[in-house]
Amino acid sequence: MAYQLTPNGTVNVIATIPTTTYGALLQAKDGSFYGVTEFGGTYSAGTIYQIAGHNTTILYNFDGPHGSFPVGGLVEGADGYFYGTTTAGGDSNAGVIYKINPAGSLTVMVNWDSVQNLPGYQAYAGLVAGADGNLYGATIWGGLYGAGTILQLTIDDAYSVLYNFDTPTGSGAYATPMQHTRGQLFGMTKRGGAQGNGVVYSLDDGLQPFISPLFNLGPVGATVGILGQGFSQATDVEFNGTAASFHVISDTYMTAMVPSGETGFITVGLASGYLTSNRIFRVIPQITGFTPPAGAVGATVVIHGMGLIQTITITFGGVPVQEYTVNSDSQLTTKVPPGAQTGQIVVKTPGGTTTSSQVFTVASPTAKP
Repeated sequence: MAYQLTPNGTVNVIATIPTTTYGALLQAKDGSFYGVTEFGGTYSAGTIYQIAGHNTTILYNFDGPHGSFPVGGLVEGADGYFYGTTTAGGDSNAGVIYKINPAGSLTVMVNWDSVQNLPGYQAYAGLVAGADGNLYGATIWGGLYGAGTILQLTIDDAYSVLYNFDTPTGSGAYATPMQHTRGQLFGMTKRGGAQGNGVVYSLDDGLQPFISPLFNLGPVGATVGILGQGFSQATDVEFNGTAASFHVISDTYMTAMVPSGETGFITVGLASGYLTSNRIFRVIPQITGFTPPAGAVGATVVIHGMGLIQTITITFGGVPVQEYTVNSDSQLTTKVPPGAQTGQIVVKTPGGTTTSSQVFTVASPTAKP
């Protein structure tokens, strides 16, 4: 099952998972959760699934040629695709790296080969999205010494080996690596090391420092925790160029309040320069009301809310308006469009979509609102 743990310790079941799973759930930009199962599905080779609300949908059934038995979970790339690995399947049954879009269309990016094993093969670890936009991961076998590799898949889909494990420095990197805000990659191996029981490793490949918000979406006024370094010298914090109030907790942790609805990267100014977040922060829009509650086609309507400054579209009962004015982050002015239907008003921004709790009534030209 997929569950939610509230701050007061209450566990709530969100949805049922198809079968055995090990990888963590990924919450994507669209707000849904995505995960993998090692087994099950049409071909008993594992699945990729989506949880939207309390509903679980199978997006893909692994079939062998396109990979089998995924374990490491998914990561969302800068291009909007979800990337992952499998422990088997592919052209040589040594596992694959794949990408899949939210509609369920899967493409194999890398076919590992246990015979030509210099690139490494078979991954139980998932991939991590680096702050540079590239993907990083590890294999448990192959490489120069047969003990596995640390790999990179660039945004141009070029595959390379960054490090070849040898037994003294570790062997069998089963765990998904993580990137520290200083730039280095950290991970663990199951075998190797001085005692033969595995190691904790770090790899410095020249990746630049960055900051990492504890969560990547929220409404205007929310407090966001930010991890990084050098915060004792922080001079300013901006969300997509809009200044935000902030409070330094320590040299590596600070909080900031989400300003007007500017979806984009967070930056922290230091004496030495700026640090940028590894993810876009999405400011969730909200409609708190509108006036008047009814009107004929062509009537002026004022929409109130938060996070509205980057509005892309407005619809009345599913019908888009032809033009609108952004008065401020908390107010929009528009007109009831031709063909509008009685229903809810919906506003879409880069941060998401918000729907009014009230219904707007489209009146006939002769009726009084």
